[in-house]
Order: sequence, then structure tokens, then C-alpha cells
Amino acid sequence: MAVNQINFYSNSDVSIIDLMNTADASFIGTHQVSLTNYDNTSLPAIAIGSIVENNGALFKFTSETAITGSPSNGTVYIRLIPSGDPALGTATVTPTWTNTAPTWSDSKQGWYGTGGSANYRYLFVMTKATTSYSKKRFLDYNYKVDQLYVETLTIGNALAPVNRYTSSMNGNYTFDVIFDTISPYVPNINDKIKICGGGITSRVYSYAERTSSTEITFYYWNTAGSAGTMVVDNGNTSVNHTWTISW
Repeated sequence: MAVNQINFYSNSDVSIIDLMNTADASFIGTHQVSLTNYDNTSLPAIAIGSIVENNGALFKFTSETAITGSPSNGTVYIRLIPSGDPALGTATVTPTWTNTAPTWSDSKQGWYGTGGSANYRYLFVMTKATTSYSKKRFLDYNYKVDQLYVETLTIGNALAPVNRYTSSMNGNYTFDVIFDTISPYVPNINDKIKICGGGITSRVYSYAERTSSTEITFYYWNTAGSAGTMVVDNGNTSVNHTWTISW
């Protein structure tokens, strides 16, 4: 039989092995890690009291712990780099930034690196833009399923941002005017609003996103079926186009 009970023990000394095996099996895949600044775009850290299993060893963060490394902008991950010997009780882990994506490990029940990083446990994923850390997500079993769903939405309806207002523009406007008009609706970086209508010939806009303090990016489809973007910048009075849009 391929499945054996391991939580069988009594108060005799010999049963301590069963007790140890039970304890070890119960925390495989444990991910009770919290981040500071999880609900905003500020730099996160591992919160005090967080508990996690990494490659068979269980760790607790007894103080708030900074994440080391300097990743590039884009999709970034927080992973644990182990050191020391778990058999001697000297093991520890260092939370570190990386741009390298993980793979799922069935045996370890978690997201891990590959090759020389095979014992590096991955905990979170997010988007980095200089000093902004947005779209923070917990890496659990459903991560790839959720990611596929989001990518499908992106292809089908450009993230389907919420449409909150009933306003429109119809005429020839400079980028500066467009920026000033749309800016109140997307005041924070990464804010989005659905856009209906078109602008430059053969473009149909789907949504607008605040991508910096001075730029708003419009996402569109053209008649050839290709997606594209156009950035309108604050203060730019030299570029103008015909706009027929509502939001």
C-alpha cells in the first residue's frame, strides 16, 4: 500500500520518531508570510511574525526584515535564499528580489527556482516601476491559473477597468489638453479608466492608465487587429489629434 499513517505514537520514547515525522509533514508548503505595505505601492518588507517552510525547514521572522537585491523594473518576485544546515539547527533564509520566474514543485508544494536555485522558495510577485511596487500578489497553488485568467482578460478587453464616469471629448486637442482632462479620473499611478471611441485614424481605444506623474497611456486596437499604446504627456502642446472618446 502506497499510503502509510505516520501520526501513531504513545508516551514511549521510541514513538518520538512518529511524532517528529507528523510534525514535519504537517508544515510542508506552509506560507504564512505577510508583507508590510501590501495595500499600497510603497517598498514592502517581510512582516514580523511571518512563518514559512523552505525546502523542509520551518522559519519564523522575529523582526521586520528588508528584502535584499536590486531588480529591474517589470515583474519582480520575492524569494528565499537558504543557508546553513537544517540538520544542525543553523539554517536561515534571506528574502531577496529577483526578476526570474519560478516553477511549481509538486514534492515541495510551493513555487521554487530551478537549477542552482532549486531550493529557493518564492513567496510573492508584483510589478516594479522605479520606486513603485504595485499589484502585489501572494504566490499560492492558483497563481498560474489566476495569471492565465488575467492574461485572457488583457487580450479580450484590456484589463476591463471600471467605467465610473459619463464624459466625452469630440474635436482636435493637444496632448496637454487630453492629459489635463483625463488626469482627474486617474490621479494615481496604475489607476485605469475604460475609454470608448477612437482618435487617430484606424484606432479604437479601450482604456487609459496613469503610468507616471506626467504621463497617461492610452491602449488601443487598430483595424488590422493589432494592439498598441499612445502616451500623452503633460505640457505637450506641439502634438494634437482628433479625438472622439467617452469615459
